[in-house]
Amino acid sequence: MKKFLPVILLIAGIAAAAASCKQGAGERCQVASDCKSGECNIAQGVCVGGDDNKDPFDAELPPDAPDGPPQDMADAAADATTD
Repeated sequence: MKKFLPVILLIAGIAAAAASCKQGAGERCQVASDCKSGECNIAQGVCVGGDDNKDPFDAELPPDAPDGPPQDMADAAADATTD
C-alpha cells in the first residue's frame, strides 16, 4: 500500500485541480457549470457574465445616433420596400 500512496495522491491532486478549473468570460463552455460566472451562452458556446465581463460592448454610439427604432414601424417597413 505504501508503494501506491504517492500515485494515489498524485491522481487525487490532478482530479481536484481539474475539477476546480473554470472558464472565464469569452472562453469555451458546454454547460453553465463550466464557467466561473455560472452563465454559459449555449448557442455560442462561450461563458458570459461575471465581474470580468461588466461591459461586453467594445464600441459606443456616436453622439448624434438615434435613441431607438422609428416610432411608427409601418413607415419603416414602407421605406424599406420602396428602395
